[in-house]
Amino acid sequence: MSENSNNKPSTLHRLPFSVDYDGLAKTTAYFNFSKTSPPKNEYRCSFRGRALRGISVQIPEDYKVGVVQKINSNSDEQEDPESLSFNESSPFDSSIKQPNLVLKQSFDNWIEWGHDFLPNDDNNAISALNWIQLSELIHSD
Repeated sequence: MSENSNNKPSTLHRLPFSVDYDGLAKTTAYFNFSKTSPPKNEYRCSFRGRALRGISVQIPEDYKVGVVQKINSNSDEQEDPESLSFNESSPFDSSIKQPNLVLKQSFDNWIEWGHDFLPNDDNNAISALNWIQLSELIHSD
């Protein structure tokens, strides 16, 4: 998660690689990207010398993507009223303890990045959004 000290809205990025690091990162100093002119409206940057190209992916209306943090039930940390507790009346097996999660931030879009190419509908994260529409069709009256 990036440190957002200037109260500017954060942007969620999905990168085509993993970084073996867990903690705060000064992304504003080291991850600089630019948006191209219309009609392309794509994003460009580089990471460790490799070119990245990205597009903005819009989440369907009435849905959000969230960043959550697991809360250790043994800690003295106070739970946020917006915490998502999966322990209460869970439809899952009650013998399995479900984690307590706190919503840290929600987004209605994200930037999907690809190495040297623009992500398209074949991208697994983008194509997963099609399941939302399919689910609504299956479960509609």
